[in-house]
Amino acid sequence: MTSPPLQPLSLPGSADWLAWVGERGDGQLAEARRLVDELKTAPPAESLDALRQWDAVQTALDNAASIASLFAEVHPEEPVRERADELMQEVQRLSTDLSLDQDLYAVLAGLS
Repeated sequence: MTSPPLQPLSLPGSADWLAWVGERGDGQLAEARRLVDELKTAPPAESLDALRQWDAVQTALDNAASIASLFAEVHPEEPVRERADELMQEVQRLSTDLSLDQDLYAVLAGLS
C-alpha cells in the first residue's frame, strides 16, 4: 500500500475563509470517523495494514487540528477564529472518544 503523492493545499482567495475552515476541518473529522468505522467493522487481515489505517486516522485528526489551531490564533476575522475554536473542540472531543472506544481498543489490542 503506497500513499498518494502529496498535493499542495488549495486555499481560498480573499473570499470565504469561514466556509473553507469549516469545510476543511469537518471533512478531515468525517474522514477520521469513516476510517475508524471501517477499522472496527472490517479490520484489515494484516496488522501492518491496520496500523496504516490507524495512522491515516491520526493524520486526519492532525490535519483538522492544524487548521483549527492556526486559524484560531492568527486569522484577522473573529468569526473565522471562533469557528476554528469550535473545530478544535470537536477534534479534542473525537480524540477523547477514540481513546475511550472499547471496540477500537479490541481491534488494536488484537494485532499481532
